[in-house]
Amino acid sequence: MQDGDKAVPSSIAFNGSNKFVVQAGHGGRAPDMAGVKRTLDDLIANPGRRKA
Repeated sequence: MQDGDKAVPSSIAFNGSNKFVVQAGHGGRAPDMAGVKRTLDDLIANPGRRKA
């Protein structure tokens, strides 16, 4: 995962000019879990089998 993929919350800070400054955040990306879900569904449907 790269730095640009991470979610960053918005923040508020007090600057030296007696003002509050808002730093906008941005949403992130999640890993694709479709392959993991398919493997788990297969293992649940066929207990006792092994996956490499």
